[in-house]
Amino acid sequence: MAKDPAAEIPVKSGFLTTEFWTTAAVIIGNIVAVLAVMAKLSPDQTSELTNAVTQLCTMLPVVAANVFVIWKYISGRTAVKQAAQEAATARYTAGLQADVPAKAKEPSTP
Repeated sequence: MAKDPAAEIPVKSGFLTTEFWTTAAVIIGNIVAVLAVMAKLSPDQTSELTNAVTQLCTMLPVVAANVFVIWKYISGRTAVKQAAQEAATARYTAGLQADVPAKAKEPSTP
């Protein structure tokens, strides 16, 4: 039976996709536009809010990149420390087993 190629593609969480963030930016922009059209916001407020959303959209990729770098660094350091801990535990366990006398390892027969 042939494998389904789509079954091997990993699925990202919804908030990790580009579509999610693009949709979120568009929705925020639409909310600002609707409030401006309905005259709920003054022109100054509309301008300030538009600038704030623009700055947020500009800043978000930089913050996300920094978070990614820090996350990769921490996970790499964690992996190194876990490997060192496992190696130390293996050496310790091997040392304990070497100290056990050969007679103690064999069951005694009466």
